[in-house]
Amino acid sequence: MKVIKLSNTHQIITCEDCFLIGDFNAPRYITLQKNAENTLILELFSKALYTFNEILSIAKERNLDTEKIKKVINAFIRIGVLENCEFPDTAYIEDYRYHKIPEMQFNKRFGQEISWLKRFETKDLNRFDLFKKISELHITIIGAGGLGSYLTVLLAAIGVRNIKIVDADTVDVSNLTRQVFYTVEQDQNNTPKVYALKEFINKFNPSVNLTCINKYLNDYDTANEIIDSSIDIVIQTADKPKGILERSIAEACINKKVSCLFTHGGNIGPFYIPNISSSCYFCFEDILNKESDNLYELYVNNFDNSLETTTDSFAIGPLRLSYYILLEIICFVSDKKTVKTRDKLMQLGNGFDKISFLEIPHVCGCKCEGVNKYEKNKIHGNI
Repeated sequence: MKVIKLSNTHQIITCEDCFLIGDFNAPRYITLQKNAENTLILELFSKALYTFNEILSIAKERNLDTEKIKKVINAFIRIGVLENCEFPDTAYIEDYRYHKIPEMQFNKRFGQEISWLKRFETKDLNRFDLFKKISELHITIIGAGGLGSYLTVLLAAIGVRNIKIVDADTVDVSNLTRQVFYTVEQDQNNTPKVYALKEFINKFNPSVNLTCINKYLNDYDTANEIIDSSIDIVIQTADKPKGILERSIAEACINKKVSCLFTHGGNIGPFYIPNISSSCYFCFEDILNKESDNLYELYVNNFDNSLETTTDSFAIGPLRLSYYILLEIICFVSDKKTVKTRDKLMQLGNGFDKISFLEIPHVCGCKCEGVNKYEKNKIHGNI
């Protein structure tokens, strides 16, 4: 069912000789004269939503020119004051006509999010179906530190119902600057992070099925055991054993055709997505080895897992990364081809630095069976 409603970011104020429309998202302000057409439309939409035909019917009852009404409505839609929305055909319009955010009638907890998801609607997927797909995701997060814990909570916040978290670390008071969902008491009790996180999630969103795996992922056998084909996305946030961790996850995901997203300090990517053209972590390693004259390979092969990797940190660091990763997950569900870190590394930098992207071409003969752009052109006779 298609309806028209006032945009959530607009407010209509009636002045003595005009209407004033405020857009608190831009911000911008629009004045409109008080003629019969504007008065009808703004008075109606300031209180409720209507179908196009309902508005025309009301206009006829008031002896107004329906052609003028059509033009005014379309003009308001073009400038964003009004917006077209589609609701499930099973919905009864009177149930949600007078809600400022009508989606709240369908889902009290997630209605505001469902409304926000209209930004990611496609011709084949409306915001209601998009939310359903998000809620049905099975996501595995490797690492329950700053980034892993933030992501777990934010995934629960957007309604993902099946999350698996993997880590064997215990809560440490020295990490609480960025691991804000743990407590001093849990540090004193040496509580494993995965169980501390479950305690928080159970109170925050009890509908989440959070599976805790209290072990480190240090090799391919463990990755192969943890990662199964029922998982939609694996997100790597742990930082060691450097190289071995990423390779183990990448190989298990490639073998089982599971999508996986990698993170490296302040960088995100690549996002390997099977069955569509996308590079993998092994393709990224090819760049690291070329740029370092194979010193990266030497580093990985001699990495000492017992070495401490503590770095300086700030509370918003993992939150900033989580924001972009969450958007990537929504793009993954809406339209995989819009994922920004497919074949790329997103480089966030520090502070207010601009985001940049590093191209990660497919490597000919890689485990993910990709071909790089040069070889692809060569094969097709373009070089």
